[in-house]
Amino acid sequence: MGHVRHQQLVGGALEILIRIGNRLCEAGLVARDHYEEDHRRVLLRLTDRADDSLADLSAAHLDELGRIEPMLKRLLAGRGA
Repeated sequence: MGHVRHQQLVGGALEILIRIGNRLCEAGLVARDHYEEDHRRVLLRLTDRADDSLADLSAAHLDELGRIEPMLKRLLAGRGA
């Protein structure tokens, strides 16, 4: 996705982003890395737990798509598509 500087955030976006980051850290999904040269800067990175969760979600999503595909095809065929 890329890096975002706090100057690029407007309104309450920075506070919201901080709250979301805190919640993700508390859940063990994100880790904070501080820059040595500037301790105000923080890099958020996904943890192994987040990677595992995303893999599980991806597998569940693909399974769900596989189950609904025949139904969607029947619905579309019934509409003459």
